[in-house]
Amino acid sequence: MEFTVNKISDDVYEILFEDNRIEITAEDLEHLHSQLSAILRPETVAEKQNRHKELLENLTRTNVSGIQSLLHFADYDDVIILLETAEQNEG
Repeated sequence: MEFTVNKISDDVYEILFEDNRIEITAEDLEHLHSQLSAILRPETVAEKQNRHKELLENLTRTNVSGIQSLLHFADYDDVIILLETAEQNEG
């Protein structure tokens, strides 16, 4: 089976499965990637989850200045992942 992924615009992609064409947003494409990773590389997903869990546990034991320092030096994407993970753990 042949398939191709093309970028149509900033947030829209198309997936071509032979003669079939599906438009998909970047968010949906990331969700698909996450699902495929869980199926094809479950050990990698489990490893990431363990690292995230360990980080959150360390953060709950740190003081305010430690968290401020982390937020100052962390990459934006890492902070977003941290916040999203923390929200998921609250629910």
